[in-house]
Amino acid sequence: MLNDCTVSVAYPSRLITKSKLKNDRVDAIALDKLLRTNYLPHMIDEQAREKKLLGMERARRKARVFVEIKWLLKRMGIKVKNHDNLNELQRLR
Repeated sequence: MLNDCTVSVAYPSRLITKSKLKNDRVDAIALDKLLRTNYLPHMIDEQAREKKLLGMERARRKARVFVEIKWLLKRMGIKVKNHDNLNELQRLR
């Protein structure tokens, strides 16, 4: 019987943490529905997590540098057109 079992490790779903009725049976049913519909947010391995964090850090630093450059130009009296999209700014280079 144990050979037919599958173990899935996942982050707690918002569906479960925000449900009004809290007990193991209700949580198990909710997790089962998420697993059957392939919507259960699985935990990522450590290497993938590190790549994700590195990408997020690079994006954060890029945005910070952009804001600092914009501030310096404004301080020097140079008007800078507002851009919400960093990809558009890269095309302007």
